[in-house]
Amino acid sequence: MEQGGQKPETRAAGAGAAFRLLVLAALAATFAQIVMGGVVRVTGSGLACPDWPLCQGRIIPPLQGAVIIEYSHRLLASLVSVLVIAVAAFTVVRYRRRPEVLAPALLALALLVA
Repeated sequence: MEQGGQKPETRAAGAGAAFRLLVLAALAATFAQIVMGGVVRVTGSGLACPDWPLCQGRIIPPLQGAVIIEYSHRLLASLVSVLVIAVAAFTVVRYRRRPEVLAPALLALALLVA
């Protein structure tokens, strides 16, 4: 037995499952972001929050139809950003010697920054 009462194989399997869950969460949030972008476009809500990072001069904007749609899109973008950064950090820490895992994670991070 190793540190924490678990064998190294068990810890590695747990890390792999956590990584898969994190990647799936990032993927689902990114898909939701794309769909929400379509909703913003179709409803014409894109200018409901004219300023950045605030929305109508507030951190929490008034709860009105178009504002809620645009603000939800912004909040979802924040979640996607956090998840993509987490995937990249996890990959660098656990999978830095596996280019087939590292390259896509770093590419996703670069696309987020761009």
